[in-house]
Formats: sequence, C-alpha cells, structure tokens
Amino acid sequence: MHYVERPRSADVGAVTTARPGTHLVLGPIGAPQSRAPALDLASCAPIMPSRSPDSPEFAGDAAEFLRALGSGMGLLWIRALHDGGMLREAEQSVLERWKLEMEPTPPALSIMRFINTLVSLVLPLAVVAKIPVISNQSIYDPPANYLDPQVLYSRPVELSDGTLLATWENYSPEPPLVYFPIFKSTDGGKKWKHISNVTDQVNGWGLRYQPFLYQLPQKFGKYPKGTILLSGSSIPTDLSQTLIEVYASRDKGYTWEFVSHVALGGEALPNHGLTPVWEPFLMTYKEKLVLYYSDQRDNATHSQKMVHQTTTDLKKWSKVVDDVAYADYYARPGMPTVAKLPNGAYIYAYEYGGEPSEASYSFPVYYRISKNPLKFSEAEHHRVSPINGDTPYGSPYVVWSKYGGKNGTIVLNGASNSEIYTNQYLGHPAYWKKWSTPQPNAYTRALLVYKEDPDSVMIMGGGYLPPGKTNEISFSNIKLSQIMKE
Repeated sequence: MHYVERPRSADVGAVTTARPGTHLVLGPIGAPQSRAPALDLASCAPIMPSRSPDSPEFAGDAAEFLRALGSGMGLLWIRALHDGGMLREAEQSVLERWKLEMEPTPPALSIMRFINTLVSLVLPLAVVAKIPVISNQSIYDPPANYLDPQVLYSRPVELSDGTLLATWENYSPEPPLVYFPIFKSTDGGKKWKHISNVTDQVNGWGLRYQPFLYQLPQKFGKYPKGTILLSGSSIPTDLSQTLIEVYASRDKGYTWEFVSHVALGGEALPNHGLTPVWEPFLMTYKEKLVLYYSDQRDNATHSQKMVHQTTTDLKKWSKVVDDVAYADYYARPGMPTVAKLPNGAYIYAYEYGGEPSEASYSFPVYYRISKNPLKFSEAEHHRVSPINGDTPYGSPYVVWSKYGGKNGTIVLNGASNSEIYTNQYLGHPAYWKKWSTPQPNAYTRALLVYKEDPDSVMIMGGGYLPPGKTNEISFSNIKLSQIMKE
C-alpha cells in the first residue's frame, strides 16, 4: 500500500490514476483530506469487495477498506456522505444499474466518476462470483475407526464475505472428547479445508449432538457484528445429560470461546417420559437473538414440544416460551427451522411426530406462518402436501430465496426423499411443488441460499441415523432455475 496526492476538488471521493492502467486511487470516508490510498490492481485482482465500511472494524480505516477490496466475494459496498445523501449497496449482478442517491453537485459528480471507473474495472471480473453447480461432492469421509454412525447432522453457514463454513456431529473414538469440526471453503464449495475444532471448554463432557452455525448480523453484548456463533449440545459419553450451549468465534472460525449455557436437560434418548433438549436453531429478531429448540422437560404433559428462549447479550437468556405443543401427550413436534419471507412474515417448519391422520406413528413435515416469530404458538399449522407428489417426512429444513418473482421461493426438504419442495405463494398450502435434486436424502439435510446468487441453493447431508457405518458429509449446489422445470 502506498499513497498519492488526493485531488483537492474531490471533498468526498475521487478517482484518478497514479500510474496509468496500474493503480486505482480511492478517497473513502475517513481518509486524510490531502492523501488517499492507492490500490495496486495487479496485486489484488480479482476485485471483489465483500465487506461493509460501516462495520466496526472499518471505523474510518481507509487502508483496511482497500485491503478488503482484494478479497472474497459478495456485496460491493461504497458509501459516500454529502448533504445527507448516500450511495446504496449494489449487488454484483446489477452493478451496471448503480444509481446515485443525491443531487449532482460538484462533489457528487466526483463520486459518479469514481463509481463509473470502479464499475468498469469490476464488471469484467464479476463472473468470478458465480456459484459452481456441484452434484453430491464429498467434503469429509470419516476414518474407519469412527463409531457408528461416524458423522451426522451437517450444518453450513455463508459468512458476509462469501466464505463457507461447515460443521457436523463427529463420532470420533473417545478419548479425547468428541468435538464439532469446522471446515472452510472460499470457492463456493469446490475445495474445503479443516481449520479448527470447537471443543468443550467447561463441562468435561464433549460437544456431541446437533451443531448449528450462525453469523451475527448485529452486535449483541460484547460480541460485534460478524461474530460467528455455534450452538450445540454438550453431552457426556454415557448420554446422561443434554446441555444446549453457545460458543463464539471472532476470527472467522479459527478460534472459539465459550459464551453461555442455555438449556439443561436429561438423558439423550428420544423416549417418552425422558427430559432431554434437542436441535438448536438461531435467528435474530429485532434486538433479540432467538434460540429455538425441541424440549422434553415438560414430561408430565408432553412427550416433546418446541420452544424458544431469547437474549440481548448472549449471556442471559429469557424464560422458556412454547412454540408448538399438542394436546396429545405422545405427539412429538420437533426439529424447528425458521426463514423470513419478503412480506415480513416468518415460516416455521418442523416434523410432527404422532400426527393423528397417519396409520402408524410417523413424522410428516408441517409448518406455521406468523408475522411475529416469537408467537408461532398462535399460528395455524399446515401440512406440506405438494400438488405433484407425496408429503415429506422427518427432519425438515426451510429457507427462502429471492429467486422466482416478487414472492421469491420458499425451499424445504425432509429426510424421506431426495427432492426439494418449493412454494412461490408465501407459503399458501395449496401451492407446494416437488422437484428432483442430485443430492441423496439424509437425516436432517441442511439448505443454504447463497447471498449473492439467490438462484443457487446448497443442500448438505451427513447420512442416516444408525445402525450403519457408511456416512460421509457431502453437498450439492443446485440452480433453482434449472431444477424447477415443469
């Protein structure tokens, strides 16, 4: 990084050339008025900016902002303030349609020239951000000495810079205590690297079941926006207790620290009358972080129900609130996942164990929709019944994509088959459709919609419940536009 003189006429931002065709000179907010950092295009191409200068770590640090320009994929952020105006964020797919949200005063014209130059440099490289189509690619094939089922219950997350992280239940021989491995990809899943393990730091039990990864979209307590959370269940080797906990990483998954205990339950067996807690799922709602999970502790009146707790600092958690609890004692609603819809409502998907219309005890997939994701208990339930196939059963996962028109597309799957189920009518029960995918069915396959390419959806699986020692972690990247063909 080196500096050149900044044009005095550009009191907000400017572009000039330090050496023709070699350097781009930027004047971001917070840079000295007389000098601006020059970005050496030859050393940092492709230019795929991926982080927001509004993030706390940028705080006027122009050099850090420019370093971010040369890394990752994702949203291209430019922010310039003048007389209350500002530039909006723009996706790479619509860079050519950038608009300036202010009057074209002389300083604003400088910003326009700045943006036009930057767009001309970025557009030829935008193809780098394309998500590759991948069919059932292995991420991790466990060693033969791993205990049955070897691996299970995989969960991915896409970070704000486009990096992918993945974790799963890892049935390695004990000792040492079991842990949740963290794998990383920076190329849309083509290559993965093991970067860390999340280990039990407080109980001496191990981290055993049902991990979930989440990146904070805002600050909570002492944990800044961008912190990665892992929630999962700490369980001793004899399975005598279950304890849902939260761990945090401030360095994109390389190191982890214990944050808090959330819910303590009994023996880790899914039997009527026992009291374990299961299957955490995290989501932010307004100023609260919500942790949804399945709860057997009210075992005098419910074999299992679904509940949530909230926090504003990741340390202190609210009282338990019911989300789904059926009158039949033997009903077992479970495995909640939640997605926000474009109309401001939320869809809550789950398996309904013991659903009364079934000939035998089974787990058809149900869902509820509510404007308030803290009040799913008041919402009507619906069965996923596609117009072109059968209901999915067991361990569902639901996401929403912008692909597919003004309503976008709800995407859901279950354990019983390899297809996905979509709804482009905001969850109306009459409009579910089933579509084939290249990813094999598995117990609790996870779904992920890519932030920069909502047509692309990842499906990740970790195999089946025991017995059997053939599980591995694998995934597919599909295009909804290709899958959803009549």
